Order: sequence, then C-alpha cells, then structure tokens
Amino acid sequence: MKVLVQCMYLLTPLILVSCNDTSSPIGSDFFQGSAINMTTIDTLTIQTSTIVFDSLVTGDATRLLVGYHVDEDLGTISSSAYFQIGMLNAFTLDKLSTTFSRAELRLIHDGYSNYDTTARMSFGVYQLKQQLEVHLDNIYNTSKFRYAPTPMATFSYKPKPNKRDTVYIPMPDAFGQDIIRLAQSSAIQVSSTFSFLDYFYGLAIVPDAIDGPVIGYSTTAEVRVYYIDNTVTPSVEKFFSLTLDDNLRYNKISGNRSLTDLRDLKPGSNSSSEKTDHKGYIQSGAGLALRIEVPYLRSILIEHAGLTVVSAELQISPSRDGNGQNVGIPITLTLQRANYKNDYVSSYSQQGLLVEDYYLERDTHYNVDVTTFISQQIALEEENKNALILTTENTTFRSTVDRLYVDDQFGERPMKLTLTCLVY
Repeated sequence: MKVLVQCMYLLTPLILVSCNDTSSPIGSDFFQGSAINMTTIDTLTIQTSTIVFDSLVTGDATRLLVGYHVDEDLGTISSSAYFQIGMLNAFTLDKLSTTFSRAELRLIHDGYSNYDTTARMSFGVYQLKQQLEVHLDNIYNTSKFRYAPTPMATFSYKPKPNKRDTVYIPMPDAFGQDIIRLAQSSAIQVSSTFSFLDYFYGLAIVPDAIDGPVIGYSTTAEVRVYYIDNTVTPSVEKFFSLTLDDNLRYNKISGNRSLTDLRDLKPGSNSSSEKTDHKGYIQSGAGLALRIEVPYLRSILIEHAGLTVVSAELQISPSRDGNGQNVGIPITLTLQRANYKNDYVSSYSQQGLLVEDYYLERDTHYNVDVTTFISQQIALEEENKNALILTTENTTFRSTVDRLYVDDQFGERPMKLTLTCLVY
C-alpha cells in the first residue's frame, strides 16, 4: 500500500489556508477510484469584537458585591449592594426591664475579591428611600432605587477576604433606639417582616469613588440591635437580629468607559478589536462579552464542494496586561450563538477550557470546541452575520467583576481557528 502526501491550496477571498493532507485508498472503490484526503486549515479569517449587554439579572444575588476600581483598559467598575432586612418573628420587649445598648451591621467576607486587596476599602451605608421592587420578573444591574443623601454609617478598612472575616460597622444610636422603642410598645412595625418593610425599606452599601478592590460579602449579613436585659443580676446584653433571608437584594454594577477605546460601545453594537489595540474583552457584572465571526467560511465550501468539516477548534490566548494584583482569569468560558443584533439564537454545552502554562507562563490559552457552531453555519444556505458570543459562566457573569483581555488574530498571541476536514 502506498501513501501519497499532497498539499491542496484553497484560494478564497481574504483567506490564507495551510494544509496537511494525507491521501488513503481505503474505501476508494465507493468513490469511483477517488481517494479521501484529510486536510487541516488553520489560517481562516476571524473577526473579533467586544459587545455589551443592555442589562444583566442581579436580583437573585448570591453575594453582596461592593467596590470601586479603575481598570487600565476598561475604565471604572463600580458595584453597590442593595438589600431588604426583616425578622423571623415578632419583636417585643418589656419597657421597664430593657434599655437600648448599640446597633451594628455585620458583613461576612465570602472569599471573593478582585483587584488589589492591599488597598483600603471605603464605603457608606445608606437608608433606602423607596421599596425595592421587581420589574419585568427581576431586578437588573441597571435598576435604580433612591437612597438618602447622607449615609447612616461610613467605614474604611484593609480587607482580608480569604480569611472569611466578619466586618462590624457601627450603626446610628437613633436607628437602634427607634427599633427598641417599637418593640417595647409591641408596635405593628416589628410584628413581621412585611410590616417592617413598610417602615424601613432597606439598606444600600455604596463604595467611595476611590480606586481599590471589589469584595464579596455573604448574604448571611445582618443588622444586630443590642439591648440590656435588667431582669437578671448582673444585667446582660442581648440582641435582636434583622436578616436578609429571602428578602429582595441585588447588586448595582456599572462601568464607565468614557475615557477608554470602548467609549462609543452601546448595547446592540460591536467594537472591533481593530479599535482596541487588537484586543477583545469580557467583563462580568458590567456585561462585556467577546464576539467572534468567521465571515468567509462559506467561500471555502462554495469553491470546494467535496470538503467536509470533521472538527473545529478555536484557540484563544489572554493578552498581557499591567500585571495587576489579584486579577485572575476565568477557568472556563461559555458559548452562545447570536445573530447580527447580538440576540442569542442557541447555546452550547461545550466550554472554553483554560490550559495553563505553569512552567514558562507563556503559552496559557483556552481551547474551545466550536465544531457545532461551524457545522450550523455551514448548513445555512443564506449569507448571515451569526457569531459566537463568549462570556464567563452564567453565575460568575452576574455576581463578579472578573475580566479577561484576549488577543485577536493580529495580536501579540494570535487567536487561531483550526478546521480538520475530509476532502473526497
């Protein structure tokens, strides 16, 4: 048996094709003497751009996300946490045997952080001036609710989020005294969470506009109102807890890109990587995603009718950045197919998997199986501008500010799409 090695050059508009063909006589009798060639195409044109979603659901927040940071490429990212607090049971006290002691908000680190945690974290705690309400079945990162102009409390510290520490923020005496007074008079406002929310709408934790980290706090946060029980000798300090439980909460996450190369980016539009130093971006929370098109794919099939795509793999490499502290990259990326308006058409179970170069730290990249997407595009007869949309995993995309810079096809570490094809 003789093995023939041949190279087929496919000429298509704006496409350069490299190939490595192996011809085999196996099954040639079924093709009237023809052979089956295996071809690899790895220099297809790829168009890369960044898009932004008009809103993300953050009303089912799995953490309270607070912080403000100035990103070198993406501008400022800010997250404030809004939440209601309530009670499990009615709160009543004997007026003659109890007195107010103090009140505090307790925030517990949940282990998440991004950007430099050696910098100070500063924020204000504000009283909401209107009820949190669900709009169109949820609350979004762009939802707006009013809060008082003056904070109930301010706080500044250097966080140690990996230790899962509890942060204690003193609350105003007037706030705690009022709740104790209501309890001592068995007022309806402290008889249930429903009644309490008519009296006190909730809290907003708003970061100061100072470059620092973004920190995650557990939804087990609570407000404790302490009082002195004089029915025993010596007197003891006790507390009443106001918790988040199943009450409404959401993170208001916003980005300001007005001083960046993405300043003209609007929902529904694309910002080509040609305008952003041959980089594309993903930023969780703020809704930035990566859009990838293969515009001349059908040209190959038109000129080479005997071509059958067996597999397709996209390799994406993170861009080098300013080596910011505590800025990790996502372990996986999710894939969606979208139309020219960036509306989702279908989703895929395949994920982009991170392959880390632990030794040299020069070849870290994502391998993305895009065979299904390429096959769907091939099956469509009409011309279209469908594309792959890449983001972080869904929960991460809505509850963090993780970001990723990637190089496009002409960047320092070029993006590459490799097709493995059969040619009859």
